[in-house]
Amino acid sequence: MGLVAAALSPAARRAIDGLASDVDAFHVKGREVYWLCQQKQSDSKFSNAIFERTLKTRSTFRGAKTMTRLAERLTAAKTRN
Repeated sequence: MGLVAAALSPAARRAIDGLASDVDAFHVKGREVYWLCQQKQSDSKFSNAIFERTLKTRSTFRGAKTMTRLAERLTAAKTRN
């Protein structure tokens, strides 16, 4: 999953569609970019650097396990407050 600072414009969404391949598929929801890689990610031609160059914006990509842990920490912090 990739995260960007602001929701992507229609032009940016089309640019992401241009990054798709037989190996890589993308879905955008607001500020979130979901990346489905059909092989090992190291075998993919896609990278965060390619994404940032294509969209001219900064981003971060994290795995599902990391995102789950971050969500759990956020929920726990909100519960304490």
